[in-house]
Amino acid sequence: MFENESIAVSSLASTSINDIVFTPISKKYLYVLVLNNALQYIVLASLIFIANYWRVEPFIALKFQIFVVLILYVFLHSTLSILEFKKRKYALRTHDISFKQGVLTNSLTTVPLSRIQHLDITQGILSRFFGLANLKLFTAGADGSDMVIKGLLLAEAEKLKEHLTAQINERI
Repeated sequence: MFENESIAVSSLASTSINDIVFTPISKKYLYVLVLNNALQYIVLASLIFIANYWRVEPFIALKFQIFVVLILYVFLHSTLSILEFKKRKYALRTHDISFKQGVLTNSLTTVPLSRIQHLDITQGILSRFFGLANLKLFTAGADGSDMVIKGLLLAEAEKLKEHLTAQINERI
């Protein structure tokens, strides 16, 4: 007969996530973030310049307020990007891989190695310039990747992919 008994949370093993040793991503990834942010800010400033040049009526009336909002946005976005960069870390263990990130909302994703179907290494233009890569892990049943570790050195991403692929191949 099928039984489904309750388990008290207090009776679970007391292994803490704080016991896991996480490895930070490459510091070079901060350059990629800063350059991506700078490009975004240049586009926003260009749009404001164009609106001013073409004398868009709502813009003229709110020019000072728009400028203040833009400065606040740049400051807050830059600060959050830097803080979030410091929180991006991963951990490879015997049976799983974990990735944590976030400042305002923290997330910790753990994927059991036995569930990984395949892996991809991708590089954007700026990432390629700095020798960085993203490692994408896919599990069965998901539309996209289940975990993306951005900001790894390319050699490190390739080593992780080789190790994880070897683990996948042992299962088969």
